[in-house]
Amino acid sequence: MNPSVSSLIGKVSANSDMQINHNRNRYLTTTTVFPNQYFRMLVPKLGPNALLDCRNIRMRFTLTLTSTDAGIAVDSNLTHPFQRCRILSGSTVLYDLDNSLLAMTAIYNATTPSTVSAMEKSMIGDGDLTARQGWAAAAKEYLIPIYLPNTVLRRDGLMQIDGLSDLTLEFWTAQPSLFLYSPANDTAATYALSSIEILSEYINSPSLAAYFRAKPMAFTVNDYSWRYQTIDQQTSQVRLSSSSTSLNGFIMMLRDQNVETKFDNQDKVAVYNANDIDYENLLLNQVRFFDENIDSYPQFFRELKHLIPKPSTRSLRFHLHINSLPHRRQNFSGA
Repeated sequence: MNPSVSSLIGKVSANSDMQINHNRNRYLTTTTVFPNQYFRMLVPKLGPNALLDCRNIRMRFTLTLTSTDAGIAVDSNLTHPFQRCRILSGSTVLYDLDNSLLAMTAIYNATTPSTVSAMEKSMIGDGDLTARQGWAAAAKEYLIPIYLPNTVLRRDGLMQIDGLSDLTLEFWTAQPSLFLYSPANDTAATYALSSIEILSEYINSPSLAAYFRAKPMAFTVNDYSWRYQTIDQQTSQVRLSSSSTSLNGFIMMLRDQNVETKFDNQDKVAVYNANDIDYENLLLNQVRFFDENIDSYPQFFRELKHLIPKPSTRSLRFHLHINSLPHRRQNFSGA
């Protein structure tokens, strides 16, 4: 593991050899990117002493929606219009996340406090339905994080990219049906991205660069998988197979994909008709590991997020008893 940025900066600040360089890298191959398209960008190398600051990388773009529905809006609380994102160093894959838009939204809503300022919410598209419909009335600029927290280009760390093969960022835009919400069900609604830029910062320091040359970077990998299914029975089961030998956690989302209102909220986690969930249990092989009746949504939230132990090496089953049926589940598991 590389030291944090703050600890490294503290070691060299007395040397006065540190300089901050701001970089703006614009995508110029085409002026506009549409749904179901692919584009890639290279991270620039600014010299042997310039280290990429992975705390502050953002993407800026202008989003334009096209629809006959006056109530059209971005469907999620985080404007991340990408189905898949990858980071490559030469031919080596450092990051590859499919279904990226749902993963980014789930992690943001589960970890971000409700005290975020209105300005910051506007920049990343975090708003209720009325606010998002207002933003959709004209082309709007967004400034968003691109990757999941604590991953290779979104972490408290520096990267000496001058010593790496070309660092390539790849993006696949999502289809409109995954990204847009249309109350009038305009199936032809679409969107376009323009003025795409990657904004980043580099710390230019001979002392820090010498440290990285003496202690080269090493990468570790977290694998994430997702499952999507319709809950069509009163009892639903999720099986986490023994092939996931290093599984250390999972996130579960329940919602009706066709409904934008009637959400129950607890610390920015939203579930449609959450009180329909009345029972949950966790089995380790056939041994009952956790068992709880659910009397309220806050209780369900606390039990699910904090009290279910993290699974590890053996097969696990997780059951939910549902009173009503029109729910869909997103399940992300991290190994």
